[in-house]
Amino acid sequence: VAFSPDGRLVAATTGAGSVRLWDPVTGRPVGPPLAELATLPWCLAFSPDGTVLATASANRTVYLRDPATGTRVRELPTGHRGPLKRLAFSPDGQLLATGSTDGTVELWNPATGTCFREPLSGHTNEVVGLAFAPDGRRLVTSGADGQVLWRDPGRPLLPDHVSRGHQGAVWSAVFSPDGTLLATAGGDATVRMWDPAGGLPVGPPLTGHRSAVYDVAFSPDGQLLASAGEDGLVLLWHPATGRRVGGPLAGHAEAATAVAFSPDGSLLVTAGRDGTLNRWAIGPL
Repeated sequence: VAFSPDGRLVAATTGAGSVRLWDPVTGRPVGPPLAELATLPWCLAFSPDGTVLATASANRTVYLRDPATGTRVRELPTGHRGPLKRLAFSPDGQLLATGSTDGTVELWNPATGTCFREPLSGHTNEVVGLAFAPDGRRLVTSGADGQVLWRDPGRPLLPDHVSRGHQGAVWSAVFSPDGTLLATAGGDATVRMWDPAGGLPVGPPLTGHRSAVYDVAFSPDGQLLASAGEDGLVLLWHPATGRRVGGPLAGHAEAATAVAFSPDGSLLVTAGRDGTLNRWAIGPL
């Protein structure tokens, strides 16, 4: 699930093999479902300027669409040997990273449809997390192998650091808005914070979920971190202290699989395996 940069749309993949767009305030759908060769229900991403919505299909092709009309504007025929699990645009929009179950990452120029260099290796299992630093100088990949790899997007073939701490898959990774922290969601039911300067852990693991944590997201001001888990709960944390903020957000009948803050920080949208999107009022509307 993702908000458009202007906050006017929420996009989500569905188990039915489509992408749906909604108005986040009214909750009403915007346009018909977008589907082409069975959209995989794992990943989508808006470009930083909001003019492109990237989605992954079952044939391992990435489709770039105009979110205002749903029109497909470009295809990226990736060379991955397995389904795509994560998409991420660089902050300047000049790169699109694709992570796959084949354990590799590809970097694409979304404007020209060309792939840069050879696939990025280093993981021994599927790549499930991708995150560019806000200044664009770091690309972090996380995997089902429990590794967090830190790369220089200008020289990405070999990671310059490897972080290990989770016991099991690292399902998601996200930088804080100021780039001073990286948060990761683990299959070991914990959230971990990392110092991007050296790839070292910051404080003890954040505990509170009863099973795997699938996604994490920072609020736009960096004062809140939301986590979504297999237990169906969404928890809020204060990133600087690691303390919980308020009680659990319990709105899903099954696993909570994705979280996203609106660009103004007023709303939190959560997606669940129960087929629902929930909206939570976080700040003044």
